[in-house]
Amino acid sequence: EVDDFNYVGVAPDAKEGLDGYDAFKAPAIGQFVQIGFREGTVAGNNSAGPILAASMVPPVETVRTWIVAVNSNPPADVTLSWDARGIPGEYAAYLIGAPGGTVDLRTSSSVDLHSAGTSPQLVVGLPQFLGAFLAPTFSKEQTFAYPNPGPDATGNITFKFNLNSADPVSLKIFDAGGKLIRDFKLTGTIGSNTYAWDGTNKFGQKVGSGVYIYKLESGGTKLIDKVAIVR
Repeated sequence: EVDDFNYVGVAPDAKEGLDGYDAFKAPAIGQFVQIGFREGTVAGNNSAGPILAASMVPPVETVRTWIVAVNSNPPADVTLSWDARGIPGEYAAYLIGAPGGTVDLRTSSSVDLHSAGTSPQLVVGLPQFLGAFLAPTFSKEQTFAYPNPGPDATGNITFKFNLNSADPVSLKIFDAGGKLIRDFKLTGTIGSNTYAWDGTNKFGQKVGSGVYIYKLESGGTKLIDKVAIVR
């Protein structure tokens, strides 16, 4: 089975969200293999969006993402192929979340997905904005708390972290003695993420000056680091 003629790209007059440049994917019946795209926003992916056969977005100034939905009936291994010759030279394009790791669309033209029903992510953008997407989850270069020491003028400390897959994130904050004072369950998106902590404990009380330990966990990967508060 083959599913041809699926497109992603940019158009000068395209609007954010669905517009006349986008085309819905027709439902598949019987025996089939099917590919479709869910448009991401500038901030991240929309895993609940409709599946499209064609997805056109405004010109990319930083990074854009798409979820690539691949299915078949009956379930089977699928080869995903593409033609990337139309990508302008100043942009880079990668498929993230494929079985063998990140794939550069310029140097490869296909990838084998070991089972249907997978959803790798297509990332296109200027190279200087792609670090958070290409680095390993919670890479030290892309993951930190700021300001450190904090808090900032609004009373917050912001945790910045990167994910190379859209997975739930656990953020736990401990005092210097190892006592858990806050526990957050976050919805992570591929690329750069931020979360602001207002410097309170689980009772809503402002914590005092000192060094605190935070632990980020997602998809089996974790990072443990320190942040200081000065009041």
